[in-house]
Amino acid sequence: LPSVDLLEQLGVKRYKVASPDIVNLPLLEKIAHKHKPVLLSTGMANDREISQAVVALGISGVTLLHCVSEYPCPFDHANLNRIAILGHDWQKLPVGFSDHTVEIETGMMAVSLGATILEKHFTLDRQYSGPDQAMSLEPGGLKHYIDMAHLAEQAVGPGVASITGKEMALRGKVRRSLYATRDIAPGEPVTAEN
Repeated sequence: LPSVDLLEQLGVKRYKVASPDIVNLPLLEKIAHKHKPVLLSTGMANDREISQAVVALGISGVTLLHCVSEYPCPFDHANLNRIAILGHDWQKLPVGFSDHTVEIETGMMAVSLGATILEKHFTLDRQYSGPDQAMSLEPGGLKHYIDMAHLAEQAVGPGVASITGKEMALRGKVRRSLYATRDIAPGEPVTAEN
């Protein structure tokens, strides 16, 4: 609890709640009283625990982060479809991805499944000691990760059912249309034969 007071003194604009604290309701309630946006990692949490945490924080300003609490997380354990499931179950909340994989492609994939925020560990050198070094990206890798996520964001687009201007221009040229196989007299019905 004293960490919230310290963070307030430092003037943080947003809180990040790590997965182990998703069940720490007194901490969540204290953060809620600060009326600031919260990133809530959901690693190791079941749906009931996520629900309790969201209620404790108050639904406004919470972003759920899909997270697999394995360090590093094997690529085949990333369970990225969980992003879409969280988005469906919590339609009023944005969903992101707390990425513990060593790959750089996972961020791009997460964006394509609806992630609006990505969290990725960063290090200046993977050779440093520390528990997060194996899954952390060095500067060049992080730049590539971000660039790929932005490309995915562009490719995903707004998701609305619309026709682009270039498609409209092409429609008249490539779509099938009626044509006459012989002269049709004025008033004569148009049929498959003519």
